[in-house]
Amino acid sequence: MYVQHHPPEFNILVADDDAGIRNFLRRGLRLEGYNVTEAASGEAAVELTGTTHPDLIILDWMMPGIDGPEALRRIRALGETIPVIFMTGREGNRADGLVLGADDYFVKPISFGRLVERLHSLLPPKLETPV
Repeated sequence: MYVQHHPPEFNILVADDDAGIRNFLRRGLRLEGYNVTEAASGEAAVELTGTTHPDLIILDWMMPGIDGPEALRRIRALGETIPVIFMTGREGNRADGLVLGADDYFVKPISFGRLVERLHSLLPPKLETPV
């Protein structure tokens, strides 16, 4: 018998220019069992996607340098199809984010519990060894 195990050990890239938000997400996601890599800019998010190959990206919409939408365009141009969740303080960008290829869109302040539920639905279950 195989038992579905959540959360599996997935690598999450959190890209946000706000250190407080990155810290909050890093601590919470690690407590949930996820490995977390952080980026403070869109440029760093694109670079880390190519080098760390995350299983999912949580991407801030507005960052200095290249913003979240441009970072997502560049990530998709690399051929990456990994799930991306946008986070922003602006409700009005939801449709634009989804058109760009994001899998979901959260308006800050986020519900951490709802975010974790969404991670579970976007990431494949990890099967434990037979019992």
